[in-house]
Amino acid sequence: MYKQMIMVKSNTFAFKGKEILEKNKFSAYVDRTPKKYDSSGCGFSIFVDENADRAVEILKDAGIDILGII
Repeated sequence: MYKQMIMVKSNTFAFKGKEILEKNKFSAYVDRTPKKYDSSGCGFSIFVDENADRAVEILKDAGIDILGII
């Protein structure tokens, strides 16, 4: 069960970020951001099942713009 949502700036960042996380041994998938959370983003988020803080760190190091974590 995926529990943590990492909202990103664009769908390109979402799919690129998923690949980066998978290369770093994370289980991740991309899906639409629920409308109640999508006020300024692209409508896509990366979902991970654990350690979202570390995932965000990896994504930021790779130049992925993060809008928030839920």
